[in-house]
Amino acid sequence: MPEHDNIILWKHIPYVFQLSYAPYTREVDLLFYVEGDPANCYSIGELLKYAGYDMSLSAFQASSEDRLENALKKLASLLKNVCERCDLFTPNALAELRRMRTKDCEESALRDKLLRVREQANNAWQKKDFKALVLLYEPYLQYLLPSEIKKYEYAKKHG
Repeated sequence: MPEHDNIILWKHIPYVFQLSYAPYTREVDLLFYVEGDPANCYSIGELLKYAGYDMSLSAFQASSEDRLENALKKLASLLKNVCERCDLFTPNALAELRRMRTKDCEESALRDKLLRVREQANNAWQKKDFKALVLLYEPYLQYLLPSEIKKYEYAKKHG
């Protein structure tokens, strides 16, 4: 049995909506892409965000085969509303989706980096290695919490 069943749900040349269903987890997903470029696709979550919808609506799961039809109807209705709310089939829409994805990736990378910096800075603080703490925090001053700024100022003074 395949891990995912994929169905081309709808084509609006050159755009494709591909439905994916994972029988084992019963998850339903929808991908949107330009025909011929399926590697550069957007998820239902990204489409909802672009259209200004609540992101919590992006997860679809059917707890049984019987409920799959209901999940698909909800997904179809949501897709119709997204397409009506914003003109998805334009180069501007694709450019905005790309811009949003880039921004989300950059924000995620920054959050990951800050987690690592905070962990390393906490270790430096515990060891009273104030020079290391200053070097770690300096590039990220605008993102520091008030308590981290106080530690930075203390470390700068005593390092």
